[in-house]
Amino acid sequence: MFLPADGCKRRTKLDRILRQTIYNAWANTQVFHVVQTLGEEVFMRPNGSSFPSICKTVLHIWDAELIWLNRLQGKSFSTWPSKDWQREDGIAGWIECSNRLRDHCVAQQEAWWEETAHYHLLSGKEQATPHADIVMHVTNHSTFHRGQVVTMLRQAGVTEIPGTDLIAFLRV
Repeated sequence: MFLPADGCKRRTKLDRILRQTIYNAWANTQVFHVVQTLGEEVFMRPNGSSFPSICKTVLHIWDAELIWLNRLQGKSFSTWPSKDWQREDGIAGWIECSNRLRDHCVAQQEAWWEETAHYHLLSGKEQATPHADIVMHVTNHSTFHRGQVVTMLRQAGVTEIPGTDLIAFLRV
């Protein structure tokens, strides 16, 4: 499933985009392993980040990946998928979704990447975006918010947090 980190003199744009989806699933999994061990108090604790807690930030990453995956598959949501989420539901679906996004992208033929997805925003407004741009957006978005989760973990006193930089992935 992994694209080779070496052995290829030239990489195509498609190779790089696919690598981003593989990296995204890997990095989310690294953070998930830490987050799933948190007690309720730390997981739900209000803080001063973009979202009010580790929980809300993780749910936002998951929501965005699920919404964009569905848009790539020709479906749209009219509300945030996590609006009815409960702690007892767990967060393993986050990683399942990241893996589904990766697998969906890896399975596509080269022509698909140049096609455009037509979808509706949560507001109902129609939009259209090339598949490759969606994938770059969603993986970049996840990286941004995953970094916020790592900062919140450090602020909560968690010291054992694996590296999730792209270079760490490339060295695996």
